[in-house]
Amino acid sequence: MVRVPRLAGGQQKPPGPVEAALLNMEYGSVGQVNFGYLEAGAVIAMIPCVVLYVALQRSYIRGLTSGVVKG
Repeated sequence: MVRVPRLAGGQQKPPGPVEAALLNMEYGSVGQVNFGYLEAGAVIAMIPCVVLYVALQRSYIRGLTSGVVKG
C-alpha cells in the first residue's frame, strides 16, 4: 500500500498494523493488548462496509432472488 509522505520531514507513515502496534507499545505495556483500541479500530473499519451494504441493499437482494427463481 502506498502512502503519501508527510509534509514535515518527508517521512512516510507506517502501515495500519504497524502503527497500531507502535501505539500499543507507547500507551500500553509490552505483552498486553489494549482491547479498547482494538475494538475501536474494528468498529471504525466496519463502518464503510455497513454504509456500502445499506446503500446497495436493494441490488444485493435483487441479485440473490433472481438467481433463486426458476423461469
